Amino acid sequence: MAHLPRPLLSALWLLLLLPLAAAHAQGTLAQTIHFLPVPDRPVTSAPFRVVALASSNLPVTLSATGPAMLDDRRLLTLTGVGQVTLTATQPGNTQYAPAPAATLTFNITQALTTLAWQPAGLTYGMPLSAAGLNATATAVPLVSAAADAATTSSQLNNSQINPGAPLSYSATATGAPFRYEGATLVPSTDSRSQGAVVPVGVEPPAGLVYRVAFTCDCQQFEYVVQSRSSTYWLWVDGAYTSTDFTNISSNYPDINFVRVQFPDKRPRQIKVAIGGSAPFFGVMTVGSDTVSAPQVPIGPRVIIFGDSWTGPTIVQPAIPPAQDGTSGAGYPQVLGEYFNWDWWDTGIGGEGFTEVGTDVNGATFQQRVLTDVCPNAPASIVIMGGVNDNPSTTSQMESALTTTFNHLASCLPDVPIYLYGPQMPSTNIEPAFAAVVPSFSNIHYADMGGQNWIYGDFTSAAVGNAYLYFYGHPTPLGHNYLAEKIADDLLTAFPSLAPTPYAVLAAAPAQGSVSYSAAASTLLPAGSNQVTATFTPSDAVHYAASSLQAAIAVARATTHTALKATTPGGVPTLAITITPQLAGTPTGSVTVSEGSTTLSTLPLSAGAATYAASTLSAGTHTLLISYPGDANFLSSSATTTVNITQPAPDFTLSPPTASLSLVPGAQGNLTLLVTPTPNLAATLTLACSGLPAGATCAFASGSALQVDGTPVQAVATFKLAALNAGLPASTQPARPADRRFPGSATLGTLSAAGLLAFTLRRRRSALYAPALLAFVLLTTGLGACGSSSSPRGIGPTTYTVQLTLTDAANPAITHGTTVTLTVL
Repeated sequence: MAHLPRPLLSALWLLLLLPLAAAHAQGTLAQTIHFLPVPDRPVTSAPFRVVALASSNLPVTLSATGPAMLDDRRLLTLTGVGQVTLTATQPGNTQYAPAPAATLTFNITQALTTLAWQPAGLTYGMPLSAAGLNATATAVPLVSAAADAATTSSQLNNSQINPGAPLSYSATATGAPFRYEGATLVPSTDSRSQGAVVPVGVEPPAGLVYRVAFTCDCQQFEYVVQSRSSTYWLWVDGAYTSTDFTNISSNYPDINFVRVQFPDKRPRQIKVAIGGSAPFFGVMTVGSDTVSAPQVPIGPRVIIFGDSWTGPTIVQPAIPPAQDGTSGAGYPQVLGEYFNWDWWDTGIGGEGFTEVGTDVNGATFQQRVLTDVCPNAPASIVIMGGVNDNPSTTSQMESALTTTFNHLASCLPDVPIYLYGPQMPSTNIEPAFAAVVPSFSNIHYADMGGQNWIYGDFTSAAVGNAYLYFYGHPTPLGHNYLAEKIADDLLTAFPSLAPTPYAVLAAAPAQGSVSYSAAASTLLPAGSNQVTATFTPSDAVHYAASSLQAAIAVARATTHTALKATTPGGVPTLAITITPQLAGTPTGSVTVSEGSTTLSTLPLSAGAATYAASTLSAGTHTLLISYPGDANFLSSSATTTVNITQPAPDFTLSPPTASLSLVPGAQGNLTLLVTPTPNLAATLTLACSGLPAGATCAFASGSALQVDGTPVQAVATFKLAALNAGLPASTQPARPADRRFPGSATLGTLSAAGLLAFTLRRRRSALYAPALLAFVLLTTGLGACGSSSSPRGIGPTTYTVQLTLTDAANPAITHGTTVTLTVL
């Protein structure tokens, strides 16, 4: 049967309502519109249903502005980032005035990017590398409605894309790579008409719809089902590709290969809803196209149970226009997909809590819950019914309700039950619900008849909503309305049931760049180092940047203690080098020890130190050089053998720390430090040269100094001779001339002598002789009496005196030094 397109259908509804509004006065009852909640969600979220309901229970018209598309099934597909405003209107009728327009605003946000990073550990000295700084980013890909446009065709008994080949992916009851949603499946052994045996497939109990979900990274595939009188409905990336199921004529037992083609190759989420109990045999692909497990998350299993309304039976309205979807979704499917449940429906026409249904089993609700509900262990149950129970009395109805709920309480204790009914007002059925339900704490009940969910004359648009929603059974719009009313009731009573936005596709590698808080080639210290990776997406419009901090563990590096022995100046010396495993410079100090004795602790400079074994005794010494490690390096050690030879007996003579100043006739001391080798025991004699005339020097303690392997301080005493101390003239201390009149005495004497000689030569009178002699004496006396600071009347004289100490028994052992002696 052909159906009108939804936009044309909406226009016809308006044309229908306009003459009614003109013929009848506008109603005066007030009405309001409210939306079911729509939280903010990322741009990669799956399409979702928008629900807005009028308090009059009349249909509302929806529109959307912003980066989203709303189709005629009220499915909103996100197209970008930004704010979306939904607007709902209801024009009223002869009872109700137009409702004030209601709006709901929510935000479509950037999709998150996720960094994954588990950097490998390092050893100190190993620089960061591009491989170590290798965080990877993933993000959920955007869904393109245009790219998901599918074309389908079918062929019996042979593949269109890979003729004659066996199925690429065969159905098995265990699933993988397929996820079976809905009714519990059983193995199928149906075969082709030609007699060839088809691989075992799966099928549900008679009359039930099931769905096969999988991921197809492909540009085309075929799903393969048996050609019974059945229906198929294709779902791609969160939305069905048509308004209705596709009806397939029966060619039993032939096999139907249904080919699905897309504009390009990419991963897509696929569901094939299969009705009429047609067995599913698998999927065919070709080339590089592949099938894997579905990525779309699925909620808890919920069984939607009832009569022919739940079946679902979908009818056209009694008055035009016709509605699309009579082969489409009943309220169970709309409700299940709104909440993203793993739903399945089980409804038998004519059946009720007391009434036997039309199926061959002839059961009532109280009997059928034992076969259709209890064995399948749902997380919750939705039950709609009671409309068929009108022939029963209230008492009979109460008994049947009690039995039904007791069965469920026994097999599924505490499982929530959401109960809706009776579908129409009833004076005997509604009281039974009201009487029984309060006895069961796990049952939530809504009285559909008492709340006028569907009311009015289904043959007239003047009053009520029945003309759109009901004609013996719900119409396509009626099923949508029932689903939305149940969703509204559930969310009002249980806000925690609100559906969570989910992504259609699983995360895949994201395009962009990663930067790090520590650059490649960085030498991290030992220990745990916190490094942050930041991902900047190429598509900064739809995706947000993200950061991730990771701990990079750096182990301390090993070291090697290297030794090199030398003997500068005859002293054994160790050059100690602490070599790193990879790079860097060990710090701290090294310890040199012999046995349990620590000989020296040496600071490292640029990883090296020097040890001079000058204090070791003669003989062989085994030395241990230990490096304890530092924050970045582990310890290491090395041993070496040092041979110390016995030194020749000797001594050293340190010069005195001061000079000596003396006046003639005085004496003074200077202290000398004599340091013998440990093996020197000797008598040292002192000799001095360069002394002033008549001066002497000797040890204060005697004529010689006794040494025996240990340092000793020796006192040398210096004595000066006194002036005119009986020394021969040739050894008298020199008398320098007066510093103010150099040579004045001699000059005066010579002058006087010369004058006397001249006078006598001239044979002058003896009268002048005495006077001349007095003049000479006076002149010479004046010359000897000149002023001076020296006691001797002369200036200080400095002497450099060589002191020599000699081993009396071994004159080869001789050392000397100099002192400064000043004679005042």
